[in-house]
Amino acid sequence: MCLGNSPSGLAACSTFGKKVFFPFILVFIIDTKNGLAPVLNYAHHKGAVLTLAMQDNIVYSCGEDRRIVAVDIRNSSRPVSGLWSMDYVRSICFRNNHLICGTHLGMISVLDPDTLNVCSRFQVSNGVRQVIHSGGAILEISRDRTFKVIHEHTEVKAMLMMKETRVLEILVLSAVDSASWAGTGVGGVAR
Repeated sequence: MCLGNSPSGLAACSTFGKKVFFPFILVFIIDTKNGLAPVLNYAHHKGAVLTLAMQDNIVYSCGEDRRIVAVDIRNSSRPVSGLWSMDYVRSICFRNNHLICGTHLGMISVLDPDTLNVCSRFQVSNGVRQVIHSGGAILEISRDRTFKVIHEHTEVKAMLMMKETRVLEILVLSAVDSASWAGTGVGGVAR
């Protein structure tokens, strides 16, 4: 199961159960201002829905079937658009009117949310667990227990090597604007 929400008070959640209980994998839309009863549901994936994002009236869902589907909740009977990806998307978020997708095989793709066309794509790891946009950078956590900060206009700037819950080492991978990193401890080794 996964969740997504919009500033208008709508939330989306998906089923992850076996097809024995649900003949289709469903996405439910809930109006959180008027109770928790679903106001809409649809089934446009043939496997589990792994991640959701919402913007205005559009729900973006990514599933094990390697599809990225955009659905306008005002007319959910058919998707607005869909895209087959090379591998399945594990995490999706918005950045400056772009969708950022992190995949199972470690690729980050930046998509146009209206057409789902790929604007850029780059390899960051051997498998993305989560990707978010924060403060002008893309933050990525990988299956290999690394945390990467990717600035919008440069290569990967810093990577935290993690093992379990302890930070073992912080590596600076390229030139870093010292003003933006002042006081963060980036560049040293944490023990």
